[in-house]
Amino acid sequence: MRIPTICLLLVLTIATLFLLGCNSTSNTAATSTKEQARHEATVIRVESEIPTVEMTEYVLIAATGDERKTDAAAIMAVKVRWPLAMQSKDVKEFEAILADGFTFVGGGKVINRDEYIKDRTSPDDWRITHVKYDGLTLQYFGEIAVLSYRNRVTNTNSVTGEIEIEAINWLDVFKKENGTWKIASAHVVDFRIEPNSN
Repeated sequence: MRIPTICLLLVLTIATLFLLGCNSTSNTAATSTKEQARHEATVIRVESEIPTVEMTEYVLIAATGDERKTDAAAIMAVKVRWPLAMQSKDVKEFEAILADGFTFVGGGKVINRDEYIKDRTSPDDWRITHVKYDGLTLQYFGEIAVLSYRNRVTNTNSVTGEIEIEAINWLDVFKKENGTWKIASAHVVDFRIEPNSN
């Protein structure tokens, strides 16, 4: 049975906020509700010189006056590295961008970090040849960042020449690990193969 996208997003958002609430400190609790409510959305333009990964802009949501643009740029650099790691099938690239407790949730399965890396680096006739990111929105919840987006992934079969295009909606959670932003979890919210794939 397929879970409606809005229900899945609601569950993921509530779970994320619950986990963040469990980790809050007394200093966080002392922050006034008025201060917490002041956030602003800023559209950030991205200039990418990588022809196989297309990203033009994203929306950054952060507390007013909170300087998060440097962190946001680091997170977006990880987003660009992810499909490049899939193209190269380089284990070290995956290890560099995935947090120690990384989980992948999609297709009714939860896959841990080691299983995910093994799956993505195994020999396969299908290869990602292009990724286009759209509708990226990055928001911070303390030291956790949540990124929602959709992407259009073009896969090419190296044996038959067939092309398959996946349209996927995602929700990713990022955290800092040893001072570096990494992907803590990735959730497939909706997935379909575009009808013009052949």
